[in-house]
Amino acid sequence: MEKRFNWIMRAAFVACLAFVYFFACKTHSCTFKAYDFLFTNLILAYVPAELSTHMNAKTPPVVFWILFPFWFFFYPNAPYMLTDFFHLAKFDPYIVNAAGKTTSLLVPDMAMWSAYTILSVGILVAAFYGTWGLDHVTDSLIERFNVKRRAPAKIVLVTVISAFAGAGIYLGRFPRLHTIDLFMRTRWAMEQIATSLGPKLLFFVALLTLVQMVFWALFKIVRHK
Repeated sequence: MEKRFNWIMRAAFVACLAFVYFFACKTHSCTFKAYDFLFTNLILAYVPAELSTHMNAKTPPVVFWILFPFWFFFYPNAPYMLTDFFHLAKFDPYIVNAAGKTTSLLVPDMAMWSAYTILSVGILVAAFYGTWGLDHVTDSLIERFNVKRRAPAKIVLVTVISAFAGAGIYLGRFPRLHTIDLFMRTRWAMEQIATSLGPKLLFFVALLTLVQMVFWALFKIVRHK
């Protein structure tokens, strides 16, 4: 059953990737082509989900602990995509009235709504896959360590990893630090992290941790049902 689910998940991701590739990368419209970054972001967001499929309580310890650091450092790429909605700022979404004042009414611009659809599909898929991976890996950790009080331990683990991801999103958005830099340009990456420490980082981490926890809570409610 688990293998079947994994292949369904992979097939759904390929379909999503094909959709984004065709509409955001291959279209002749400059409006859509401005969102070709979505294709790369989606692949990076899928990496931790794929790693998750190979990590469970039955995975040999050597394999599990080799995969875990890669999953841990690549995981922020999934919730990172939630911030891609800000790229819609390239549009002017509000109607301006005859007096030249901006109203609260949205423009019925189909190019804007098409871009919104492309972004939404990619972002929601990445968020779901990332949340599934987070839930799966934390379950595997708890089972592997045979933790007695599973519920409190799960909440602590999810919170800590979400906070780490929040810091990763901050570093990716502002100093433009990428996951691969941690391995390829370690010294430079450490310098960027050191200079980013401060109240803004902490506040940002708190906000993005909350967003991820809400997604995870909704995921658990639906999964339980």
